[in-house]
Amino acid sequence: MREMLSDRGYTPLEKEYTYEEFEENHRDANDVEELRKDLQLFCSRKNDTPVIIVFWRTSIGTNHIQEIHGTMKENGVTKAIIIYNTKITAYGASAIRYLRVQKIIIETFSEAEIQYNVTKHADVPRHIICSAEKRASVMEKYSATAEQFPKIKTTDPVCRYYGAVKGQMIKVLRPSDCSPEIITVTGEKKSLYNIHYLIVT
Repeated sequence: MREMLSDRGYTPLEKEYTYEEFEENHRDANDVEELRKDLQLFCSRKNDTPVIIVFWRTSIGTNHIQEIHGTMKENGVTKAIIIYNTKITAYGASAIRYLRVQKIIIETFSEAEIQYNVTKHADVPRHIICSAEKRASVMEKYSATAEQFPKIKTTDPVCRYYGAVKGQMIKVLRPSDCSPEIITVTGEKKSLYNIHYLIVT
């Protein structure tokens, strides 16, 4: 989880706890659900103002969404991530969609999905989310509109990992098929890549 937050440019505001410290602090928790409610991770970008909060829940229903939305409002945060163990109810999913219309973004990941870092899989090339300026320069360079670029869905595991949104451009670097590495005149080894640009839809 912390790897994903770091790759998105977030810095946790709380210190790292060892397992022994965590166990000591939550020794009196009566059940797993109560323990999960105590787990909240506030993260910031470049300053000490929280810009995203991570919550842990056993399942996600409308009551959980209302409670989480309340915490977000109290802290002036419009983005959150919920890690759940069992399921998201239909009403819970509907509540998340309703909040998204109001620009309140709540992402959900199952515990199984965050057990590994999908970007470190051997078959997954490097993905980089381009800035708005880079997106504009690439489109100008190729004299193409967003509709003419290959597409990648927001539901793609890598897009979900980076929190990519519709309209963003992603740069994909794959090792060159013909010559993945060359040696320069100075004897330095240099990797060669095939570069592709995708538009998130």
